[in-house]
Amino acid sequence: MPAASMPSLASPLRVASFGRRVHVLHGRRERTHVTRSVSTRSVLNAAATVVQFTTRTNGDCRVVGDCPELGNWDVNSALKLNNGVAEVTLPAGKKVEFKFVVDGSWEGGDNRVINVGHSTPIATLVIPQAKADATPVDEEVMAVRAYILWEHAGMPDGGDFGTAAEAEIRGAMALGYDGKTLLHHFTTGDPLPPPSGAPATPPPPPPPPQQQQQQQFQAQAPPPPPPPPPPPPPPPQQQQHQQQHSGEFPAFASTDDGSGARQWQGRDVNFMRSNEHSRDRAGRWDASVCGNHFESKLVSGDESSGSWREKLDVVCQVLCEGGTASNGEALAACAVYLEWVSTGAVQCVEGGGHYRPNRHAELSREIFRALERNAHALDDGASLAARRVHPWLPAFTAEFTQSVPLTRIRDIAHRSDIPHDLKQEIKHTIQNKLHRNAGPEDLVATEKMLERILNENANQRDGSHGAYPQAFVDEFKTFYAELKDFFNAGGVEESLANVCSEHGDLSQYADPFLGAKRAIDSNDAPLDAVLNVLEPLANLRGELVGRIGSFNIDDDGAAASAQKMRLLELGLETYAFVVASRALGMLGVGEGDADVNPSAAPALLRISASLINHVSMAGYRRDECAILSRELEGLASAGQVDMLAAVGASQRCRRVLNAFTEDSGAVFGGASDRLGRALGIPDNTYKVFHEASIRAHVAFPASRAVSALLKIARTAPSNGDGGQGGGDAAPLFSPFDVLVSGNAEGKLLVVPELTPEVLRPYYNADGTPYVLLVARASGDEEVASSYREGSTGADGMDLRIQGVVLQQELPHLSHLGVRARQERVVFATCTDDSEIAKLKELDGSYVSFVATPDGVDINVTSEPAPAARAPAAPAPAAPAPIPAASPDTAYGRFVSDPSSPFAGAAGGASGAAKADLTKAGTVVPLVDAVGATCGQKSANCAQMLATAAASNGLFDAPGGCALPYGTMQVSLEAAGKLAEFEQKLSNLEGIADALSPGFQAACEDLRAFVEAVEPPASLVEAVAKAMPVSGAAICRSSANVEDLEGMSAAGLYDSLACDGTPAGLATAIRGVWASLYTHRACVSRWRAGVGQSTAHMAILVQPLLNPAYSFVLHTSSPLVAGDDRCVHMELAVGLGETLASGAEGTPYRIEVDKADPERGVKTLALSSLSYALRPGSVPGKYDRVAVDYSNEPLTKSSEQRNALGAHLCRVGVAVENAVAGGPQDIEGCFVMDGQGNGTVYVVQTRPFTM
Repeated sequence: MPAASMPSLASPLRVASFGRRVHVLHGRRERTHVTRSVSTRSVLNAAATVVQFTTRTNGDCRVVGDCPELGNWDVNSALKLNNGVAEVTLPAGKKVEFKFVVDGSWEGGDNRVINVGHSTPIATLVIPQAKADATPVDEEVMAVRAYILWEHAGMPDGGDFGTAAEAEIRGAMALGYDGKTLLHHFTTGDPLPPPSGAPATPPPPPPPPQQQQQQQFQAQAPPPPPPPPPPPPPPPQQQQHQQQHSGEFPAFASTDDGSGARQWQGRDVNFMRSNEHSRDRAGRWDASVCGNHFESKLVSGDESSGSWREKLDVVCQVLCEGGTASNGEALAACAVYLEWVSTGAVQCVEGGGHYRPNRHAELSREIFRALERNAHALDDGASLAARRVHPWLPAFTAEFTQSVPLTRIRDIAHRSDIPHDLKQEIKHTIQNKLHRNAGPEDLVATEKMLERILNENANQRDGSHGAYPQAFVDEFKTFYAELKDFFNAGGVEESLANVCSEHGDLSQYADPFLGAKRAIDSNDAPLDAVLNVLEPLANLRGELVGRIGSFNIDDDGAAASAQKMRLLELGLETYAFVVASRALGMLGVGEGDADVNPSAAPALLRISASLINHVSMAGYRRDECAILSRELEGLASAGQVDMLAAVGASQRCRRVLNAFTEDSGAVFGGASDRLGRALGIPDNTYKVFHEASIRAHVAFPASRAVSALLKIARTAPSNGDGGQGGGDAAPLFSPFDVLVSGNAEGKLLVVPELTPEVLRPYYNADGTPYVLLVARASGDEEVASSYREGSTGADGMDLRIQGVVLQQELPHLSHLGVRARQERVVFATCTDDSEIAKLKELDGSYVSFVATPDGVDINVTSEPAPAARAPAAPAPAAPAPIPAASPDTAYGRFVSDPSSPFAGAAGGASGAAKADLTKAGTVVPLVDAVGATCGQKSANCAQMLATAAASNGLFDAPGGCALPYGTMQVSLEAAGKLAEFEQKLSNLEGIADALSPGFQAACEDLRAFVEAVEPPASLVEAVAKAMPVSGAAICRSSANVEDLEGMSAAGLYDSLACDGTPAGLATAIRGVWASLYTHRACVSRWRAGVGQSTAHMAILVQPLLNPAYSFVLHTSSPLVAGDDRCVHMELAVGLGETLASGAEGTPYRIEVDKADPERGVKTLALSSLSYALRPGSVPGKYDRVAVDYSNEPLTKSSEQRNALGAHLCRVGVAVENAVAGGPQDIEGCFVMDGQGNGTVYVVQTRPFTM
C-alpha cells in the first residue's frame, strides 16, 4: 500500500541483524519467504532490470506496488501472474515496495521491499502454499516480527525506537523467551510470564486501554482482508433468553425492544471509595489522515477535550456554526464520533471544573435544533447521517436543564440504612463524578452498581448480613431509570409511555401496537401474530414522523417533546428490524441460497411492504419507497399473488436497498475509516462500522425478504399473462437475462464500468479475447467497436471484447443493447448475488460464455495457444489520420455496403460523403424531407406521415419540419466563424490517435465552438411557424451516419427538448449540431474510417408528445437471427428516453405472434423501471417521476396488455410492409386524451440490425 497508509518495513539494517532470511506471514494460511537468484540472461536495456515474480498458490495472484509497473497501489492495474509467473522490467537502482494480492485478499504484514540492481537481472519471489505438516516458523523470525510490531506500537515522541526495541528483544531472548511468546506479547499487550527457571515476579502493568487500542491499530499493516461481517441477529428464542437475563439493565445489553442497545467498549467499572477519577488518557490524534475539515476539527477538538461535555461542545461547534448541520460530511463525521464517545471507544475523562449535567443538556438542545431545522432540506445521504446523531445526544427536558439535575443520587449516597463502604462507593464512583463531569461511563457504573446490589441481595450479602433495605433498592432503581432517561437509553415501551403521558391522543396508535407487541412476548407466538405487529407499528411510527415537523422547536418545551418523538420513532424502526427478522426466521429465510417455500410469498410481501415503508419514513427515497410499499401491500392482500407483478416490484425494491447500502457506505464508510485511524480506534471497531450498521438496519431484513421473493419466482412458471402456469412454462424470473445470444470465449475480467478509462489498462497486443463482468452502465457506452480489432490505438494495443455480463437490468431494445447486437457481442444481464459471486471467482480464468433465449452457461475452459488466435489489428500507419474500417464492426459493414452514402470513402477523410447541401439554410416541411438533404431519419418520418394517413386510423405520426444538411455551416458563415470552424475541424482530422488526450481536447473545443454559434433569427422563426402545433418541441438528430441499414448509430447523437419558442428552439438546435462532435461520436467515426468532415447533421423538429407509454418494436427477433414470426416490444411509462437510454430496470416486455395478434400475446415481464420521464414543469426539461404501478393499466390488467400488444403488433407489421426494407426497429408512443381515448404514434423507424 502507499506509504501514507501503510507503515514501511523496519530499517533493513536492524532487521538484517537478526539474520539474512526474513519470513513474514502471508495472510493466515500461507508462509512467505523472499529469495533472490542471479541469472545469466541478458536484458535489452542496461539501465533496467527484469524482475520475476513466482507463486505456487492457486487463484488470482497479483503484485501491486509503489511504481507504475506494479500499478501504483491500484489492484486493477497491478501486475498479474499467469500460470504462477510474471516478469516486469524495473529501473535499476530503484527501491520498490510491493505486496501480493491473492483472490482479492491483501498479503498481511509490512510492505515487501526489493532493491533493483544492475547486477541482479532476475529476482524471484516464491510463495509456497502452506501444508498441514509445515514446520513452525523459527524462533528468530518470530522475534523479528515481534520487534517490528514493537516499533510500530506508537511509542511516545522522542522514544528510542531502534536500540531500545532491539535491546528488549535480545534481552528477552537471552532470558529464554521464545519468539512465539514475544510475538503474543507485542501483539496483544499481555504481560510476559516469568522466564523459564526464574522466580515468579509481578508482571508489569498492562498499558491503558486507549494505548492498547493504539498498539492494536498501528501493529496492523493495512490493507488487511475485509473483516468478516458481524453475526446475524440471534433467533427469537435466543433474543428472548437474552432479554430475560438482562433483567433491568437494558442500556448496554442485547435487547429486542428497539432500545438500540449499546455495546460498551470502554474501561471496566472500578468502584472507588475516594476520588480516584483521573484526567489522564492515552490516545492518538492524527488529523493528517482526515478527509475533510469537519473530521479534522473533531480530531483536534477531541485531543484537547477530555470530558463528555467538552466533546459535545466540539460536535456543537461543527454542526451549529455556519449551517453545517445540512452538510453530509459533517453529519457523518459527528455521527461516527458521537457513537464511539457514547460507547467508550473514545475515552471520556474528567475535564476539570464543575459542570453539572444541565450544561450537557443545553448543548444537546442546540445540536438537536440545528438538525431539525435542516431536516426537510437534507439529501438522502445527509438524512441518513443526521438520524445517526440523534440517539447519542442526552435529553434536555426541564428536569435535566434545571440548575441542579439528577439530585436523587446525592440523597441515596447519604442514606443511613446502608453500609458506609457502599455509601462511599456510590458517592465517589457515581454521585460526585456525575455532578462534576457527567459521561456515558456513569450510566455503565450505575448499571453495574445496581446489578451488584441485586446480586448481593440475592446472596444475603455473603450469607452473614441481611438484604439491603427494599426502600434503598427501589430508590436506586428509580435513579437508574432517571439516568437512562437522561442518556436516552430506555426501551420502546418506556419511551412510548413517556411520550403518551404528554400526548394522550397518541393512545389510538399506541394501544394497538402495544397489544400486538405483547401478544408475541412468548417464544411460541405463531407467525400470524408476529406479522400482525407490523401494521400497527408502522402506523404509530408514521404518526410520530408526521407530528415531529409541527413542533416549534424554538420553544424549549416543544423542542424537548420533539426530541422524545424523534427518539421513539428511531426506536420503532429498530423494533421493526427485530420483528421482521423473527418472522423471516420462522419462514425459513436465511442469508444463503436455500430454497424458500412458495407458500411464504404472501407473508414475504407483507414483510417487504412494511420494511420498505420504514425506509421511506426514514427519509430515504421517500416517494419511491412509499409507492413500493403500497404496491407490495396490495399484492399481499390479493387473493392470489400475481408473481409477475411481484417480480417487478421486488426488483425495484432490491435496487432501492442496494442503493441504500451504497449510499450508506459512501456516507459512513470513509468517515469511520479515517476517524478510526485518526483517533487510534481498534481496527476491529472502525472497519466493521459500516457493515454492522447495515446489518442492524431495516434495509437488511428487507433485502432478505425481497431476495426470497425472487427465489420463489425462479421456480414459479408463468403462463404469459401475469399469472402462474404449469407444465413446462418458462420461469417468471431467471438469474440471467439475455440481450444478445451467441457463443463467446475469453478471459473473464471483472470491471466497474464499460469505459475506455477503466479498460485501457487491459489493452494488449497479443489478441487475447475477453468476457467482461461489468458492475454498472449508464447506457451511453460503446460495447466492442471502441476496444476491438479495427479500433487499435497508435501504440498497437487493443482489447477484444467477446462477451459482456452486466450486473443490472437493462431494456433489451435500449441503445446499449442495439450496439451490442451490431457489434456481435454476446450480452446478458445478471442481478442475482449468488451467480455474480460465482462469476467473480472466475476472474482471470479463460471461460466459455454461451447465451441462448433459454439461459446462460459460463464455464472455465482451456485457453488456446496465442498462435491460434487471430492477430491483433495493426496500428494506423502514419501519416494517415484515419484507419481503415474493419469489416468485423457495424461501422465497417456500413461503409462497405454499396448503399451507404460513404461507399468508396472508407479509406479516410479524402472520400466525399453523399450529402446534398443544396437545401442548406432553408426550412423543409417534414412531408417533403428526403434522405439526401435532410437525413434518413427525417425521410423515414416523412414516409411514416404518408403511411399513417393510409392506415385507416391504425396509428398516427407527428408532423414537423427539417433543417437540411449544411444549415449549420450557413449559420457559421453568417456569424463570420466558418473559416475558424473549418480550421478546427482540420486540426481534429490531423490527429492520428483518437485515444489520445489531444484528440479529446480537440473534440471538446470543436463542440463548444459550434454550440456557441447562434442560428439566424429568421431561420428559427421559420421553424417555429412550421410547427403543426404550438408548445413544447423536440429537436432530433438526423445525421448522414445514422438510421441506415447496417448501422443505426443508436443514441450516438443528441435529441433535445425545448419550449417551442424561438429562443428555446435556437438553444436546442445548437446543441444537436454540437453533438456531431462529441468525443464518443468522433471516436466512433474515426474507428470506422469515416472522415470527420464527411459527417453532416440535419435536424428534425417535431412537437413533444406527452405519452402514457413509449415503446420500441422489433419486427424480428433480437435473439434468434432470421426469426420474423413475432413482433417483440418493450414499453415504459412516460417518455421514450427511459427505454433508449438504458435506465436500470426491466420494461414491460411483450411478444406477439404476427399470424394471430389477438390470441398470440405473451407477457414476458412487467415493468420494474422505477422512474418515468415527463415533459417538465420547466420548459425544455424533463421531470423524473416515481412510478406507482398499482395505478398503471398495463400492470393491473392482462386484458389491457393483450389489447395494446395486439394493436402494436399490427402497427409493426404495417410499418414493415410500408417501407419494404425488411425488419424494422420502430419507436413510438401511446398518447391518451382527456376523454380516455388513446392514439398510437410512430415517431421513427429504421432498419433492424443484428
